[in-house]
Amino acid sequence: MSCKQLALAALLLALAQGAAAAPPVAANGMPVSSLVISEVLPPVPPEQQALMSIPLARGAPAVVLLNAQQTQWRERLSRQRIFRRVKILTEAGVHSHGNFEMFWWGDAKLATVSARTVLPDGSIVDAKDTVHVETSTNPDSTLVTIAFPRVEVGAILDLLVERRDEYFYPEEWVIQEDIPVLESRFLVTPPAGLRFRPVFMRVVEEKAERTEFELDNERMYAWIFHDSPALPEVPNRPPARDIAARLVFVSDGYRYGKIPYGAGWTEVIEIYRKEYEEWIHGKHAQVDALARKVAGTAGSARDKAEALRIALRDRIAVASLAAWMLAKSPDDALASGKGNSADVALLEIAGLRALGVDAHAAGVRRRSSGAAPSGSPAPNLLNDLLVVVPSGLGSRDLVFSPVVDQPVDLPDPDRVGVQAVSYRKSGTELRWIADVDPAENGITRDAALVLGANGGLSGKVTCSPRGFEAARWRRELATRTEDQRKDWIDEQLDDHLSSLRVGGVQVSNLEDVTKPLVVEATISADAAATRAGGRLLVNPRLFARIGAADWAAEQRDVDVDLGRPREDLDTLRLELPAGEPSVPAAPREFEAGPVGTHACDCLVEGTTLKCTRRLRLEKTQVPAASYPSLRDWFRRAADADDQVVVVTMAQP
Repeated sequence: MSCKQLALAALLLALAQGAAAAPPVAANGMPVSSLVISEVLPPVPPEQQALMSIPLARGAPAVVLLNAQQTQWRERLSRQRIFRRVKILTEAGVHSHGNFEMFWWGDAKLATVSARTVLPDGSIVDAKDTVHVETSTNPDSTLVTIAFPRVEVGAILDLLVERRDEYFYPEEWVIQEDIPVLESRFLVTPPAGLRFRPVFMRVVEEKAERTEFELDNERMYAWIFHDSPALPEVPNRPPARDIAARLVFVSDGYRYGKIPYGAGWTEVIEIYRKEYEEWIHGKHAQVDALARKVAGTAGSARDKAEALRIALRDRIAVASLAAWMLAKSPDDALASGKGNSADVALLEIAGLRALGVDAHAAGVRRRSSGAAPSGSPAPNLLNDLLVVVPSGLGSRDLVFSPVVDQPVDLPDPDRVGVQAVSYRKSGTELRWIADVDPAENGITRDAALVLGANGGLSGKVTCSPRGFEAARWRRELATRTEDQRKDWIDEQLDDHLSSLRVGGVQVSNLEDVTKPLVVEATISADAAATRAGGRLLVNPRLFARIGAADWAAEQRDVDVDLGRPREDLDTLRLELPAGEPSVPAAPREFEAGPVGTHACDCLVEGTTLKCTRRLRLEKTQVPAASYPSLRDWFRRAADADDQVVVVTMAQP
């Protein structure tokens, strides 16, 4: 070989070695190593260490420097890494963001967790001793809490979590939080045969950076978002998940399954319905026998459904909440003693049909999961299965989840007021599962009190919550001691009585959800009325008022969320000190407002002031465009709530 040939060979070898040594880059030109999440906590760049404020939101208590999630599949095992880095900017941030929680449903296993505090001088404090992992069953869930050590202004808080499961579905990525997010990154290798399309909710698509690259011989797709502002802090704000910028993945079909690419609602519903029916008609002799044993003598369809729900509750441990089954048939699910919420719902349907009760399934996306994109099929975003028993009488159908530990005719707050897909023959449309009736949710407070000449009051108040409000009170009271119950009831009543004290408490029907919950409390307050010369000024709306400050803004960009439909009634009988009371000239009532009705009035009989206040909210989700009329109505209601009764004291 000539010298020239040797030189050429050496040059080619050098070029080949250089090419082999060049780090891989993504389609956007970024090194792959700078995009993927490593199995160890990454170093802190000097610019992040020095950062003390951000132009995006000056005065922010903290900022998310990076929030990233990376999901990969390995045959039947999927691995998910989550990395989160937060910078503390103010003392308020020390208190509000020094701890962090991560929660998920299902039996995904926590493989590793690493956490640390990086102090302003660069020293590192390991947080492994402050990580607490709590798992629950029926349904399976995991809660990871981290109390970062030695948090101070300028500190950086790092968290790296890896969890594993048979299947992590690419569903959605929440970009926005209550504090600014400088970078949010979502990386995924989709399962073989699955085709999905990204849907940007409250995101300008042009501002989303998309790239892809090879990782471990698989194609990984990445979306990167920069400089997301904090969610607005406004009164009556919808849940963060409903107004946050999100990246949602909608399934377009499965190459190897029965759902073709680009299927419409009609086709999707029919395919799912056939799958569910095939499952129900699988082995079911044992389920039929159980249904006849536990509910065969029950009279109504409701009673049959309730008896069967209780029987399944005692026999099936719920592994997760889902819209697709784990078991192969009803009898297989019953024999295993474990399944997900779809298994239990279809078991309930199979049992009801064995008793001659018509029933079918309905897929939903639970309210707590956030709204799904409208206008196109998104079966992968449905995450629970309900049982529908048609009434056939023009009344409301019986719709329930048998995994919720409450009677079947009580609405569950996470599964009403949502769109559902009814898997029935010829079912081609979404159906609306109505929210709770206002008359069936809320609280009645009946107070009999005595007002002293010094402005203090004392007496008894009886609280009778209903519906979701009753469920909340039951949850809170069930686990508290007597003294803790007093403190909690104090919190429920003292919004406008800062000096309120709760004495004795008596609770009736706490554990029996079929009977009304009644809570009686003796109370006292030192400054319920204001002295002004020889007069006492008292606002008889002691426990609930509409705050005018909540409706001060002239315009609003965020939708209004008033909670759930409800009706609250306050009745007050107040014994007055000797003197001459003066009450508003006429009852103040505003009927047929944009969301409901507000009314309050007072009258004096002898030395007793009798006042009532009623607020009924029928429409509780209002778009921002309708805010002006809503604002005007609530301002008038706030004025009515703010009227005082004046007692001109008798001269001694």
